Amino acid sequence: MERYRFLTRLVFCAVLCIMVTQWNYSIPQATGQPGPQEQPAVAKKPKAFVVYYSRTGNTKAIAESVREVLGADIQEIKDMKDRSGFFGFIGGMIDVKKRPITEISPKEFNLKDYDVLLIGSPGWGMKFAPAITTFFNIADFTGKKVVLFCVTSARFKQASFDEYSKVITSRGGKVIDTFIIKTLWLDRNEMKGKAKKISIERAGKWMR
Repeated sequence: MERYRFLTRLVFCAVLCIMVTQWNYSIPQATGQPGPQEQPAVAKKPKAFVVYYSRTGNTKAIAESVREVLGADIQEIKDMKDRSGFFGFIGGMIDVKKRPITEISPKEFNLKDYDVLLIGSPGWGMKFAPAITTFFNIADFTGKKVVLFCVTSARFKQASFDEYSKVITSRGGKVIDTFIIKTLWLDRNEMKGKAKKISIERAGKWMR
């Protein structure tokens, strides 16, 4: 009888030791490192999209410089009306005043994946080119931060930026900054250098 009791106690103790060991392994050990549920949330990096129209290639060069600094996607808007040569330029200067809406390609834009839009145009008579004015009037800017830039050899007034800002605001966006690249007496590399410098200096403001 005593032997039976001894064996019973021995088996009980062995089972108890196994249970305690398994319980210890099942408890997460303190490592000083946050567990999966404790990882701090990683802020989503804003995604930028550069949209531009360029007649001579200057605005294209500026847009590509901005894109390189920000790591942005880029889209050229084409005006289906022939704007080449002297008469194309004169026609454009007339159209910005009398017929600012034109046929463009592409006609639709999916902006939902982007947080910041950088929109560039040459300055014609202190106005944006018709292709960009058309874009302003068809795009959905809901929730978007917008930076406007103008590439010009002449003057361009803040009042013109304000005019386009109102259109963008009416379509759900917010213009957070503007800048001008003056091209007079500059070669293309110098223009791109100015655009790169501005983009580096203001990237923190644009992309926060």
